[in-house]
Amino acid sequence: MEPADCWYVGDKPHRDLVCARLAGMGKAVLMRRPDEERVEIDADLIVDSATELHVALESTLG
Repeated sequence: MEPADCWYVGDKPHRDLVCARLAGMGKAVLMRRPDEERVEIDADLIVDSATELHVALESTLG
């Protein structure tokens, strides 16, 4: 499996999203923390819970 086939999931927008891009990951996913303010972030997907992430993965995998 290649990095372009994988999702990078992190909770630190400025660090994790940069790392995902530099690593050539297929998707950069931000799992937002409850106390985090809502700002525009260059993520492919933003989720608010592990359940939401699970649903997104299931819908992608079929």
